[in-house]
Amino acid sequence: MITESVAFRSNTAAGSAQTIVNELDVKSICLGDIDEDGEVRVDNLLILIGDWDTTASRSDLNGDGIVAIQDLLILIGAWGMCP
Repeated sequence: MITESVAFRSNTAAGSAQTIVNELDVKSICLGDIDEDGEVRVDNLLILIGDWDTTASRSDLNGDGIVAIQDLLILIGAWGMCP
């Protein structure tokens, strides 16, 4: 999962100083990136296999409550670098 930090700034009355108004963490979703390292590779496959036939939510990629073949197919379909 890729995390970006976005800061919104506004000028203060002094003119040269800036104040951070709001900071927001934006996370892009990358289905299959179970370990959240920005890519779907063998490490993710091994985690999914280890969670096979359980209710482990981290590997339940389709949200049906069980880690099974549909989750494996999602992971394979997302193979490679996350966008």
